[in-house]
Amino acid sequence: MRSTRRVRHERMREALRIIESGDPQRIIALLGSPESVVRLRVITELARRGCTGAIPELVARLQDESAEVRASIVRVLAEIGDQSMSEVFAELQNDPSENVRRLALRGLAKMDDPRTTAIATELYRSGGFFSRQEAIDSLSEDGGVAALDSLNRLALAERNPWWRHALRKAIRKISSAAPNS
Repeated sequence: MRSTRRVRHERMREALRIIESGDPQRIIALLGSPESVVRLRVITELARRGCTGAIPELVARLQDESAEVRASIVRVLAEIGDQSMSEVFAELQNDPSENVRRLALRGLAKMDDPRTTAIATELYRSGGFFSRQEAIDSLSEDGGVAALDSLNRLALAERNPWWRHALRKAIRKISSAAPNS
């Protein structure tokens, strides 16, 4: 009987051969591998190739994967930046993983989705370090009046001087980019 480690190694070697072949359909089919390490490698490869044909399969896998794999899928979907993903990113704000929610916010922000400001504000209030930073980045990239208002409200309510400084820096970025009236 072969060891689990050996089987995993063989599956990864076979996956790398398929990836090197460059056949998108065979690469996408590897998302069904029983090894999460293979699925993670395939997801990374799909992002590198900008493979929009994989979007339906990636979205379908969001229901069945671990938080780590879901986060990787959402990161790839955000990088691909297909406008049809807006609703998926909005729905992912209910995901139990903070990392998945953070990356879904990135996807919404990249698409200039109007829900970005409200979601970023809520994520800032409820999230950890990386989620707060992602929220500030999303709001400062948005640069709109609502985003500036949200950053100002967050800065006024923030007690931590480090976060208050980060918020004020984002406010200055938006203010300096605004045309002089």
